[in-house]
Amino acid sequence: MPRGRPPLHHTKEEALAARREQVRKNVQAFRRRKQQHTEPVERCTAKSGSYTFVQEKINGANGHGAAEKACKDQPELGIEVVQQASEAISLPYRPRSVCSQTQSSKKGHSDYETNLSVALPLEIHAANLSLKQLVAAATIPFTPRQPSGTTGRHWTETLSVIANINSTLDLTLQALCLLQIGDVHSQTWLLHQSISLYDRALKDLRATLTDPQNGPNGLYGFRVEIFATSMALAFYELLSQNARSERSIGWMAHIEGAVTYLSMFPDFDVFALCHELSFHFLETICIFDALGARKPNCFSKSKWWRNNVDRLSDQGYGALLRMITTLPSVLENIDKAQEMVGGEEEAGWMGLLGVCQKLEAAFLDWFERNMDQNPARQTWTEASKGTCMLLDPDHFDPEPNVEFPSLYVARIYLLYWTSMILLYESLITIHENLGLGAAVDPLSTTFPGPSSSLHYNSTARAFALKVRYSVRYCLRPGHGIIGKSIIMLPLWIARKNLRSCGDVEAKWCDGEIERLGMGAISFGLKVKKEC
Repeated sequence: MPRGRPPLHHTKEEALAARREQVRKNVQAFRRRKQQHTEPVERCTAKSGSYTFVQEKINGANGHGAAEKACKDQPELGIEVVQQASEAISLPYRPRSVCSQTQSSKKGHSDYETNLSVALPLEIHAANLSLKQLVAAATIPFTPRQPSGTTGRHWTETLSVIANINSTLDLTLQALCLLQIGDVHSQTWLLHQSISLYDRALKDLRATLTDPQNGPNGLYGFRVEIFATSMALAFYELLSQNARSERSIGWMAHIEGAVTYLSMFPDFDVFALCHELSFHFLETICIFDALGARKPNCFSKSKWWRNNVDRLSDQGYGALLRMITTLPSVLENIDKAQEMVGGEEEAGWMGLLGVCQKLEAAFLDWFERNMDQNPARQTWTEASKGTCMLLDPDHFDPEPNVEFPSLYVARIYLLYWTSMILLYESLITIHENLGLGAAVDPLSTTFPGPSSSLHYNSTARAFALKVRYSVRYCLRPGHGIIGKSIIMLPLWIARKNLRSCGDVEAKWCDGEIERLGMGAISFGLKVKKEC
């Protein structure tokens, strides 16, 4: 019998399963032999015209087994280790000639260099690629570019380890990676294959959940890969609704399914697991969702998360998230206060005024201490004719744009600006209900005082314009669906603020929101906000 051919089975399904298992063993054996008998090379170059991803490697780690050795030596993987490729895979068929990309990320540290590449084949079969390679290629645009050890564990570090023990999660992660890669490089064939992998993963997950052995009284108990798969499917839905220009609430169903599964195991440390497996990006989307819904979510309510956020991320980012997660509760209380009557109304507004003023001081202090090293830079570009005609047909002035050091920094700025817009709008509402706004002279030519409604209004508008000027950066083709997703809620909030001020920039925001398919965007698992 030829090597690699599985024995005959009675059913087609059994034969197919055996064949897949044998192919996997053969590939693993080939890699081991190649690692043992080949000499280390400085650079593995993909075939001409191939689709190339550049990976990263730590200096001094020679040989193809360096990534695996580094993973074994470190109990908590660093970001850079995750982004290493185990080796350049040589496949027996010709790679697809779509486009050649050799990106290099400047580390600012001499310990890192770019010297490894991977070629994706003609009809890509994600299982033939190292999962680390696929994940690293897909997460290049939004992984923080910092040396290992300076930040908390990034969500990419948990993917490969868990996926190796569960085929359903493995399929989901392959679908996620192909979705991002296909969108960045405008390759619809990758998007279609991503959808196929997603459908298989969803079918497998449903079959797993119907197995009584996976229930609270079953043999296996709580299975971390089931929860991780549900959260990864939610992540996929969030991204695919942008990639396919569709409006979908499927991600909400996946999150609710994950919560239902967790509720079956009340003694489990739910929030500890959530942060490790929900990923920083999904965490950001959930925070955006809570801000848009004006209601707290699981991160806002989690005492464990608030106490450990600094350990799980860099200190400045963690402090910002801790402040932001208190804001949805404030927004919810303001909405409730507007329904109060009688003597308790004024007392309620005074209490909210004190909370908002303290929160404002904390945000401003955080920004002064943490963002000097990562400034957002404003540039000027020639405005398009369509934009000029929309705003002012008689002027074709250069258009301001905000540039960021990285997409990771852009996400932090957008979180901060969006929170400040909502906070200042809340302070304006409080002042109006307490009658404090009437003390400000609307005809005064002097700059408004720091506690006046006019000051809050002008500052909120300034932040809204910063968000509007960030759109071009976030929608840059190389950022793919990640950039689209992080600008989604900030642009919606900014448009609403500019519209209330009568600013002509609101018209531009209207057109961009419709172009992105966000005209009827929803926030909150149970709350829908109309524009």
